[in-house]
Amino acid sequence: MFPKPPDRSLFTRSQKLPLRLVLVVSFVLQIAAAVGLTTALSWRNGQKAIDDLAVQLSEKSIDSIREHLQTYLLQPNLLQRDSRSNLFYGDVPLDDRQMIARHFWHQIRASDGVSSIYLGYPDGSFLGIQERNNGQTVLWEVTAETAPKRFTYRLSDAGERREALASQNYDPRVRPWYQAVVENRHASWSPIYEFASRDYPALGITLAAPVYGTHGKLQGVLALDLTLEQISGYLRTLNLSANGEAFIIERTGAIVATSSAEPPFITLDNGEQTRLQAIASQEPIIQETTQHLFQRFGSLEQINAAEQFTYDLNGAAQLVHLVPFRDGRGLDWLIVTAIPESDFKGQIAANTRNTLILCLISLIVASLIAGVTARWVAQPIHRLSTAAQKLAVGTWDYPLPDGRFEELSELSHAFESMAKQLQQSFAKLEERNEELQRIDRLKDEFLAKTSHELRTPLNGIIGLAESLIDGASGPQTWQTKGNLTMIVASGRRLASLVDDILDFSQLQHEHVEILPRPVGTREAADVVLTLTRPLA
Repeated sequence: MFPKPPDRSLFTRSQKLPLRLVLVVSFVLQIAAAVGLTTALSWRNGQKAIDDLAVQLSEKSIDSIREHLQTYLLQPNLLQRDSRSNLFYGDVPLDDRQMIARHFWHQIRASDGVSSIYLGYPDGSFLGIQERNNGQTVLWEVTAETAPKRFTYRLSDAGERREALASQNYDPRVRPWYQAVVENRHASWSPIYEFASRDYPALGITLAAPVYGTHGKLQGVLALDLTLEQISGYLRTLNLSANGEAFIIERTGAIVATSSAEPPFITLDNGEQTRLQAIASQEPIIQETTQHLFQRFGSLEQINAAEQFTYDLNGAAQLVHLVPFRDGRGLDWLIVTAIPESDFKGQIAANTRNTLILCLISLIVASLIAGVTARWVAQPIHRLSTAAQKLAVGTWDYPLPDGRFEELSELSHAFESMAKQLQQSFAKLEERNEELQRIDRLKDEFLAKTSHELRTPLNGIIGLAESLIDGASGPQTWQTKGNLTMIVASGRRLASLVDDILDFSQLQHEHVEILPRPVGTREAADVVLTLTRPLA
């Protein structure tokens, strides 16, 4: 009979997660963690890079503006020194108006940024050359005969005087540039003021220097004009950011130049121009930044070193960088750049969004690959587990999978070898069981025959002994009766022992589980000894 297979309850497990699901979840979690960490590091590095870029751009813009101003203001100084030298040493005589005009025309043509160069005399006469934004060059002149009228003449491309364009009352001695030189007695910049030309109004500054004679007497004042629009034009060429602004202000808060399209002055109803205060600017970032400067420092006069900070404007941070600018000739300005961080954070947001999209796509693709890989890995393991369960219940012919991996292949071969050994072992057990069953039947037959063979002589012995005791053979001695009585008792014990052995054999053959009564081995031995003892 085939041995009873193991109880399948031994293989019952509590509810567990499938290996495939565990692998997929594990892969996805690892990939998600890697993607999340990569995104966080990317955003953080991008944030730091953008912050550094904003600071560098601000510093670079400030340095560029400062260098431009130094270069822009250096040229008037060089032209002023050259003209003063020529006038002082007589290379260009002060009383030769035609030669002075020719010299000024050449100076204007050779310069870049100087809009006007002129000479005012103590007697009120005046001579100058102006180059306008439209490329037209004009001559200004006030003589003793025409004073206080100043005539404006058009000049040809060769610098020759042509027709008069306009005239107006003009006295150089009352102009800010002339009075500044008379007061300071050295070369200096004038305050920012409105130029006198009514046909070409503009705000600007003038570098004026005294021209003395051999005895130290003032012979005239040489002046060169720079318009604020020329400075603003340069600021507009700076590529700060989408909404960033660069501007220059005086310590009073009045705008000198700005990168916005807004002019640095206001034209009144009467046609006069007045300075525009930065806190009155129509550009919110210029207005709010200037207001913050006053709140932060109390007075712009307190700013003596470069400053860099951020402040909040309508919930958005603004990066501000300011540097004082002084040239040693009276200019004392503040160069300011204000850049909204949102201009750069927008790039971070866009880059982060793109990174997140790419990471999400990568996560989906990686998850799909993880699912396929997990199935590829888990499927042979699942088949191997099913095969092991089949083997556990005795299904020897269930095919074992050929593992895709070396370890699974070795495990599959090990299961296959174990199945063969189990099959052989169970076959041997079955053969042994059949042999035992044959032996058991022979034993039963032997016991049955033996019982009959034993009971017949035992019954005869017991009957004979009992008849002898009853006196069938005549009177007997007490010793003989005692021996016969012992023979009867021993025979009955031996017969009872044979019955017990037969009963036990029959019950075992019928597969009835009992607890056998202990066999009286000592009693059987006593019976055998008694039977072998000689009668007295």
